Amino acid sequence: MFLDLMRAVTGNAELVGLVAAGQSVLVSNPNLAISLPGGISLIVNEQTSSAGGNAGSITVNALHVKGPSIDIVVASAQSGITCS
Repeated sequence: MFLDLMRAVTGNAELVGLVAAGQSVLVSNPNLAISLPGGISLIVNEQTSSAGGNAGSITVNALHVKGPSIDIVVASAQSGITCS
């Protein structure tokens, strides 16, 4: 019998020397949102994950820039696992 006490998928991205609107950005937590003029938003260390049943997956984007007519992802990684 398999006893699953803890199930999680985790990831991380690190950007060194990131500057937004003239300010240095230091990130330790996932999904740091920064609003910029012109309706632009930055999401640093963006993470989306799911886990359930016998499977899990995660996508980590180092930087996601969104705004009017803009959707740019820089350095993205995706991973998944299915256990039997």
